[in-house]
This record gives sequence, C-alpha cells and structure tokens, in this order.
Amino acid sequence: MLILILLLIKISSGVLYNGKFFDPRDRIRAECIIKAAMFDYEYLGNQDKSISGESCVPWITVTDSWFPNATLPQKQKKRPSENFYHSKCRNIKLPNGHPMYGVTSSGTSKPPGITSGKQGPWCFINKEGSDGKLKFEFSPAVCFEPCDETKIVKETERKRLTENGYTVLKLNYNPAILDPIDKMFHEYDWGDMKYYSFKKSREQPPHYLELRQRVFIALCVIFFAVILWILTCFCVKRHSQKIHRKKQKALEGFYEDTNLADIKMQSELRREREEA
Repeated sequence: MLILILLLIKISSGVLYNGKFFDPRDRIRAECIIKAAMFDYEYLGNQDKSISGESCVPWITVTDSWFPNATLPQKQKKRPSENFYHSKCRNIKLPNGHPMYGVTSSGTSKPPGITSGKQGPWCFINKEGSDGKLKFEFSPAVCFEPCDETKIVKETERKRLTENGYTVLKLNYNPAILDPIDKMFHEYDWGDMKYYSFKKSREQPPHYLELRQRVFIALCVIFFAVILWILTCFCVKRHSQKIHRKKQKALEGFYEDTNLADIKMQSELRREREEA
C-alpha cells in the first residue's frame, strides 16, 4: 500500500514537454497545456500575459466596457467570473449569445473561439476586436501554447525545473475561493475591496507541495527504520534467551551428575585449609 502511494506521488509530479512543465493536477504551475486538457484545465496561477507577451486587462474592466450598452438578454449572459478585479489568465467559458463570445482581433469568428475555452486559459488584451458585426475595445488572447507531446525530457531535468523559477502566489489572493465563486453561490457581494488588497490567504506556494512530499518520504524512511530496529531488538533478545536456556540446561545436567554433599564438603575443607 505504501509503495502504491509513493508511486502515485511520483506519477503526479508533472511532465516536461520540451522543457515546459505541465501537470493536469497542478492548477498553479503551467508553462504549456496538452491539447487533450485545453478545455477542461482550470488554471488558477499568476500568468497575466498572452503567448505573444501582451499584458492582460482586468476582467472587470472589460465587463464595464460593454455592460452599460448591452440588452437585457445580453446582460443575463454575463458570468460572475467576469467581475474579477485581477487580470490573471482563466479558462472562462462564455456562453453563446454573450456580447464578447466569438470576438477576435481579425474581425472574424472561427469555431472553436478563444472565448469558448476550447483553446485553454485566456484573457482580454487592450487591442480592438470584433465579432464580425460589432467593434469592441478589447480582444481575447490565448495564454498558453500547446505542449510538444513528442518531446518529453528525462527525470533529472524534470526535478531541476520543478524546484526553481516559479512565481509564488500573492498572499492576499486565494484563487481556490475567488475563481470558482460562481459555482458556489448564486448571489454574493464582494464587500470592502481592502480585504482583497491586504488580507493574507492560506494559499501555499508551489514549493510547499514539494516540501510536503519530501517530508512524507522522510517519515516513511523513519517508519521503516523504526520497524527494522524493533525487529533487530526482538531477534537479539530471542538469541540471548536461547543461549541462557542452553546454559541453564547445562548447569542442570551438571548438578544431576554430581553429589551436592561432596561438593559442599570439599568446599568447607578448602576454606579450612586457607584459614589454617
């Protein structure tokens, strides 16, 4: 059972595709995304630039740009996740009929569009876009390239990359709570924004997971060492008891073949000679 747990931990350590890290279980760290996971991978990290290096615009800024002039059916299409004050890349799936659904910088809508989430996490950049009918101030951009699944590097390089060079999450932002908030509540109030600016969250940096894995392995080693020490002590005790029984049996055999009265008399005579 313990070997199976260690094997699962090792499998879940992620893979390097041509030097770029990706693990579908790790929602914080990603440098590329495999094609099979593009639609379902929910990224919660700090990436805030497109693959071309353009800075992402806060989600609430984009919402404020189209919401006042939208029709009632269009307003009802707005997702709560579009109220985020951050500009991190997220895999927000806009529904068909949403004003920003199918928006592109080229003015044409090609399925599957970026805003549908089929190309992975994305964000809006400060560049004019169009849905083929209307012009918008912002256009969507993909944040991660597909992983080159034909090039997987060896284990030693994987360990080197997973231990260095990753951005640590800000302590005042808890993506596990804020990002999927629309799945938890039908209605909610953001409250005082100072909370999100100064309140420290419980989110742990990526290196904490690796540290926890090392501690677990160390505890397993200590556990086996203790078991080995107990077995050694038990074997030594059994061996000493066996020797003691042999001695006891030899003494019993010796006294059975010897007259105790003669031994006592010889001992008294020897003591008298020494005293004389």
